Amino acid sequence: MSDLRGEDTRGATGPVREAPEPVRQAVTVRADQAATFDVLVNEIGAWWPVTGFSLGGPRVRDVHLDGRAGGLLVERWDDGTQHPWGEVLVWDPPRRLVTSWLVTATSTEVELRVLALGPGLCRVEVEHRGWEALEPSQAQAGRASYRDGWPVVLGRLRDHVQAG
Repeated sequence: MSDLRGEDTRGATGPVREAPEPVRQAVTVRADQAATFDVLVNEIGAWWPVTGFSLGGPRVRDVHLDGRAGGLLVERWDDGTQHPWGEVLVWDPPRRLVTSWLVTATSTEVELRVLALGPGLCRVEVEHRGWEALEPSQAQAGRASYRDGWPVVLGRLRDHVQAG
């Protein structure tokens, strides 16, 4: 198989499959960038919707993000155990953080950006990428699940920030 330039597009085991598109979602928040980023990181346990969006469901007592490169994003259960969701790969407050995402069958990556839009207004964007690391059926199911889930998570963040 060749592309329009006549170059071979087959991998070692057959045709190269296209990488699945990242899942991208965003929400506008009536608060400034620094305050929104602070709540995103330091109050994640208060706004993250644990029901339906955790490993332990009713066992989860807290969600915690250690805000620094190399810090962990974990959920803490009622028995005191910690279950990692990811590790902070990029730490750029108050604009951006990137974490590995260990909740999928194979690690993916989540980037959260907080963009200042004006005084007292910002946009929080999430890009969940790396789906090519999963088997095609896992990638398809995962992308669909997170495409529906990230708006719920971002909505909870927005509501919590705006409630002050």
